[in-house]
Amino acid sequence: MIARVAPLILCALQLWGAESLPFVFEGNTHISSATLYEALGESEPSFYQFWRPRPHLQLSAAETYARGLQQYLKSVGFYHASVRYTYDEELLQFIIDEGAPVSVADVTVLSTLGVDDLVVLRVGKRFVSQTFVADKSAILGRAKDMGYCNAELRSKAWIDIETDQAYILHELDPKALCSFGAVTVQTDERIDEWVARSFLRFKPNERYSQEKIRQSYEMLYAQEGIAKALIEELEHNATRVPIRLHVSSREEPIRFRAGIGANSDEGVVLQAGITHRNLWQNLKTLGLQGRSSMIKEEIKSTFTMPLPYHNLWGTTLGYKNEHFEGYSEENLYLTPYLQQYDQPHTFKEGLLFERVNTYDSKDELRFPTKEIVISSALFHWKYDERDKILEPTKGFYLFANVQGALASFLSDATYSKFQVGGGRLFSYDRQVLGLKVHYGDIKLHYGELPASYRFYAGGMNSNRAYGYRQLGPKSDQGDPLGFGTLLEATAEYRFPLYGALRGVLFNDTTMAGRIDLPYENHPYVTFGTGLRYATPIGPVAIDAGIDVNDPSHYAFHFHIGELF
Repeated sequence: MIARVAPLILCALQLWGAESLPFVFEGNTHISSATLYEALGESEPSFYQFWRPRPHLQLSAAETYARGLQQYLKSVGFYHASVRYTYDEELLQFIIDEGAPVSVADVTVLSTLGVDDLVVLRVGKRFVSQTFVADKSAILGRAKDMGYCNAELRSKAWIDIETDQAYILHELDPKALCSFGAVTVQTDERIDEWVARSFLRFKPNERYSQEKIRQSYEMLYAQEGIAKALIEELEHNATRVPIRLHVSSREEPIRFRAGIGANSDEGVVLQAGITHRNLWQNLKTLGLQGRSSMIKEEIKSTFTMPLPYHNLWGTTLGYKNEHFEGYSEENLYLTPYLQQYDQPHTFKEGLLFERVNTYDSKDELRFPTKEIVISSALFHWKYDERDKILEPTKGFYLFANVQGALASFLSDATYSKFQVGGGRLFSYDRQVLGLKVHYGDIKLHYGELPASYRFYAGGMNSNRAYGYRQLGPKSDQGDPLGFGTLLEATAEYRFPLYGALRGVLFNDTTMAGRIDLPYENHPYVTFGTGLRYATPIGPVAIDAGIDVNDPSHYAFHFHIGELF
């Protein structure tokens, strides 16, 4: 409340011309000054923002703000806190005496559903009213996700000021299981009802779940041609929950986008594209995208068409020119595919037709200059239960990619290639432990394959003691040769430092072989550290890693978004 009201008061007083002074906090030990500034609707300049002046406050509002700060401190467990202020011609100071905090002495959870793990405000922790409210919301949300739409939660907190202790009770009555009732759909003239219905993650008579509703929103808004979607729970009797879906399409279906970025693997990246998001109605899309970096140029056209029962038909036609160390490749490709999305599963089956031309080779024996035609069958599966896309903090994912071909007039090789892997994230009090593993294997049974089909290691998504594709054996000219088999594992610990800045400690381990594991009978083991700065588009990341067995190998990497 204070964060919303304070800026309004400040604005009004500024209009009246009251004296304005920079202000600071003194005496606070448990609650940081940055948090107190935020509570007043302000932000403290970071240590490197030397050009930013401190926030100012109208002197006539100091008493109001002092009372507001005292109420805020009470809400975070300091019921005996007092706040006074002093000032001179240059500075306003809020003198804070936090007093003894109120700690949680007992937590009782009465429920048959097993919701104890959701309670964050546990014995020994400081009583924070916002956390208490969040616990209530999480418990009730779990009940509704399990199908209990009429669940009732009675939560109470008793505060003993004399002993500075809090006693908490959560009593959940789930009542009877619920199910989805009839589903009605309302759309505009550019989207048929069956198309909008195909994105729903639930059906009539299935068990009710708010998580299914959330997944449906996620699917609906993943369609670029949808401007607005509303899933309305109608008034229900007993245990049946009727649903009404409202969907409207975009008035301006054509979208142009362009951007510039950078990462340590590719350097500066330029990209641009244009997409029709509702071609011939029913959310068909047709797009053209171009991308250029220091190691790759690519242009491709994509077409997608929703199908009934959570299916999607698509095709991609493209041209790619990629520069490896030791050779370059031109690749003309066509990929028709069928995709099924049934949260948390994604399946994709398709064909890949490629004409690959290797040129500018420095080693004709290892990277022969020639044109190779490959026609492969593809299969992809992914199971993803992470909580976020750009900055996940908990959950896990698994994936498997399989492709292969038989020699024929459409293919110059018989081969098989598969990759499997997964990751797991654990979080506790803004700290995250992440684990991931990836295994790949390729076997050539007949003919020839392009050198780019091999596995390469090193880089920001691989072993971070090495530059992009720099790990492993090299030719006489110093060019990476790649591997037929690759096993990589990563452990990463992420922790808060200051404000939006976080730290990372990591270990990357790689085992690889020209044909089978291991190569040279030893793994490549890397330890390193990094920094993350949170932004609206994901964390900006810098990592530095060193090979513990060979310290002459070290590298720095930068990118946007967490690696897993």
